[in-house]
Amino acid sequence: MVDPIDKLHKFKQLGWDGDAQSVSIFNFLTNAARTINEKDILLDLGAGECRYKFFFEHCHYLAVDFAKGDISWDFSQLDFLGDITRLDFVRDSSIDFCLCTTTLEHIRALVWENWTGA
Repeated sequence: MVDPIDKLHKFKQLGWDGDAQSVSIFNFLTNAARTINEKDILLDLGAGECRYKFFFEHCHYLAVDFAKGDISWDFSQLDFLGDITRLDFVRDSSIDFCLCTTTLEHIRALVWENWTGA
């Protein structure tokens, strides 16, 4: 398991600093990781480049994203390509926890487009 100081160092290497949002996200990820057991399955919704995977090395981490973004982003660590508003591949009760960080602000437009056909 990754040492808490090492986690903070890795987190800061992602571009986060000491502002309120950074502290809040770091604390959330740390507390979430403590809640999850080694046999649990975690699905990271809108995982992108799986930036927070190192927080969850102790459990079964799965990542899904629709892999659209900056051309330089690396989506090779994703387990699933797909729309997180349509998780047809998930069987009932097969996921113990879902993680969703800095993703929901992108969902409204997707849901609206899917609903209206725009």
